[in-house]
Amino acid sequence: MGLQRAMVMLCLAWSIQSVAQPLFYLETAVAESISAATFDYSKKQVLFFSGNQLFFYPFGAAQTVQPQWYKIVGLERIDAAVSWDEKTALLFTGSSYRTFDIGTGVLGADNLNWPGFPQEWNNQLDAAVRWDNQLIMFFLDNEYLVYNITEQKFV
Repeated sequence: MGLQRAMVMLCLAWSIQSVAQPLFYLETAVAESISAATFDYSKKQVLFFSGNQLFFYPFGAAQTVQPQWYKIVGLERIDAAVSWDEKTALLFTGSSYRTFDIGTGVLGADNLNWPGFPQEWNNQLDAAVRWDNQLIMFFLDNEYLVYNITEQKFV
């Protein structure tokens, strides 16, 4: 399950940016440990997450990257990450999230609940992707939900 989720996350990261890149150059053990990913627009780097750690992957690297992991204090694990704007990512643990300033590494103090997740999802989440300026897609097992940011509701 870990490798499949990592591959899904990598594919989602590619599709968000509509940039063709044959693959990310990571050792297998590193790729299998990745639980979430998002993009830093200002530095053109992918942020990969594992547990409560992250590393910055230089987009377009031509050789295997040895990650330098940084611990995010205040989070036990990260199930999904979504770029909210050029400076902020939302880091999800289940259906709750915290803001994360990509440039400074500062985690928002408040643990917020995303509105409207179905009870059947039991506060679980496998992945999320900001599809465009209006939509975020959330994934759990073989199900997905589409959230309209403008309307502030699942559609």
